[in-house]
Amino acid sequence: MHTFRWFVSALLLTVFLGCGSGTPSANVQPPDPQQEIRSVLQQVAETGVLDSGLMLVRERLEAMRETDPAKAQALLQDLSQLESMTGNPNQAKAKAQEMLGKL
Repeated sequence: MHTFRWFVSALLLTVFLGCGSGTPSANVQPPDPQQEIRSVLQQVAETGVLDSGLMLVRERLEAMRETDPAKAQALLQDLSQLESMTGNPNQAKAKAQEMLGKL
């Protein structure tokens, strides 16, 4: 009987301790799309390396069409040119720098 009481007490203690309020929630701000674009283009402007980050730039520019269609269209055209500069790091650096100026 003593073991049964100990078991029930341990079980109740576990249940009550496990029912705490938990970790408080935190509001997380999504990253600024233009800042994400700038970050990728800045990296290309510094290194001349074209990588998968350009996919993120394309996605953000496609979304920008809703808020600023003219700017988005011009930057998307520049992005297509930039993507074709694989193997030409100096041209890629210059194009990325030009795009940064348009942002």
